[in-house]
Amino acid sequence: GLPDALWAQVQAHQADPDGVAAAPIAGELIAWCEGRHPNDLQALLDALRGAAAYAISLEVLEEAWSAELPLTLLGRVAEDWIGTVLHGLGDRAGAAVVAQHLVKGALAHGPAFAGDLGHLCLEWGLYAAADPLVRFAAKAHPGDTSLRYALGIVRKLAGEWPGCRDAFRAVLSQRPDEQGAWWSLGIACTALSDWAGAREAWRALGMALPDGEG
Repeated sequence: GLPDALWAQVQAHQADPDGVAAAPIAGELIAWCEGRHPNDLQALLDALRGAAAYAISLEVLEEAWSAELPLTLLGRVAEDWIGTVLHGLGDRAGAAVVAQHLVKGALAHGPAFAGDLGHLCLEWGLYAAADPLVRFAAKAHPGDTSLRYALGIVRKLAGEWPGCRDAFRAVLSQRPDEQGAWWSLGIACTALSDWAGAREAWRALGMALPDGEG
């Protein structure tokens, strides 16, 4: 339903990004979205990403993050905003700034939303933003094994070895074949000089170790 003339402005910017400013076009797109079904915003974001119209997309995403939208769509906005900077523009430092900017709002949207964004930030290596999101979500959902695994990761990155060990032992009590959990457990136990725990972890991964106490 986007007017052809408005999409033509997007194409004109793409053809001459230095001569055709992105901000006014983004403003018109935002105005077009107001009062429309959320699916129209999602379709617009898909089209902008497909056209690699990142400068315009970033303006629309920033406005959308402050809008009253369903949480599923807000999650998509957050993912697109970080992903556009990280993958579209190849700017890891900028993506880290965006992710940190989103943390406060993500926490306000509840543990499920925070957990999803925390998982995404971990996957994309944005650890500073992932840390508070994962801790918040894991505290609210202590029985969620995937969040317990993520909590172990953020504790490992923070050097919180006792908590890291506890988190991965909790994961392994539910998923005893999870090799990544055994690996991280072995690291935590080694850091704590817990040689019995370390031997258990490394042997679970198939390593041949001599018996002993140290």
